[in-house]
Amino acid sequence: MTEAEWLAGEDPREMLKVLRDGAYDRKFRLLAVSALWPHTAVVRDTADRAVVAEACETAEATSTRRDLLALWQRIGPWVVSGWDWTPELVVRAAGLVLDSNPLRAAERMISAVTHLETAHAVPSEENRRTCTRRLAAHVRDIFGNPFRSVGVERRWLTSTVLDLARGIYDERAFDRLPILADAVQDAGCDHPDILAHCRGDGPHVRGCWVVDLVLGKN
Repeated sequence: MTEAEWLAGEDPREMLKVLRDGAYDRKFRLLAVSALWPHTAVVRDTADRAVVAEACETAEATSTRRDLLALWQRIGPWVVSGWDWTPELVVRAAGLVLDSNPLRAAERMISAVTHLETAHAVPSEENRRTCTRRLAAHVRDIFGNPFRSVGVERRWLTSTVLDLARGIYDERAFDRLPILADAVQDAGCDHPDILAHCRGDGPHVRGCWVVDLVLGKN
């Protein structure tokens, strides 16, 4: 895959092939979460919501390996099946996030979401492309451009910039990204990729490469 193909790509699974070497497990898990997250609103049961939330937080690698394995043993063996995103299926899908292989977790979640969002769509091919385009945009948002290396200068990391980035990350407040662009520009950043990404239309998800860059997350 060339850089131009990456920037215009609409197949997230093909894009993941570029990332097999050198990408980080956390980002693969966050990609899986980004595919699942829009569907979590259908889960009303408190216990089920707790399972989904725990699976999503585990993507942050904040849990111990023992905790991860315990949660995986509880919901991992379930199989995502059916035609609609029901509460039960969302909880089962959360198990995919905890797959012991993070890249496989992302690939399986992309496949599950694409299937379940488009199985009853008319026309299904058009809706499938809409879904895969969105997930491809998530890949670009999380991993940036693997054909270019972007660094951060220490002088850009003012208290204002760091506070904004932490708030965006913790609260999923991606509408504040243009404000982050202004703040980092005021601190001396003139990198076009960073500023354009923050001011672009998105979509943006947790793991956004600019926010991660500012916060020093891998």
